Amino acid sequence: MKLDFLDNIDIKMSSLIDFANLKSGLVFPQNDFSSVKDLKEYKNKYYKGLPLLLPYNLKIYNYLDSNYFELSKKEIANIFFSTEDKNYIGIKKITYNGQKFTSKGNPKKKYIKIIKKINSYNSFQKKIVSRLAIKAPISCFEKYGTPHTTVNTIRFIINCAYNLNLNYEKNVHYEGFYEKHSLYGTIIPNYY
Repeated sequence: MKLDFLDNIDIKMSSLIDFANLKSGLVFPQNDFSSVKDLKEYKNKYYKGLPLLLPYNLKIYNYLDSNYFELSKKEIANIFFSTEDKNYIGIKKITYNGQKFTSKGNPKKKYIKIIKKINSYNSFQKKIVSRLAIKAPISCFEKYGTPHTTVNTIRFIINCAYNLNLNYEKNVHYEGFYEKHSLYGTIIPNYY
């Protein structure tokens, strides 16, 4: 699949890729740009992935309301990267289009074709990845259920291959912290 449509997207328009990824389910469990509330919860829910921000006042979007929020470089450094370094490369990318953000906007009609091409590419990649998924007889899934974690996938394979009955562990994602974070060295389980 050709990626020539990406030639038309520069950093000013990179939020179109974020929009397409959100709407195609590629960054699940996120499905919208982050709000102030989402950012406040992020420090306690790293497992949801890095929040995606929609810059406010881009000419490529129709904004659904006039509400926006502002973030300083210091806040972005702390929230997203657990650092005090305001020159960190990720901060430059996030603030390239300003420091005002909103969670409510849709690309203008002119850009829908690009969104569709991005989503088409995402679907193509998902199909490739799905071919790498577990291949097992349906009877194994009926008997043992579908595993949702790495540990349970291993248990599923062993159970299926050797007709055992190893119990699944609870579905859990373990969260660790960066060196400069106050909880560095701590691992917290998040059950789902």
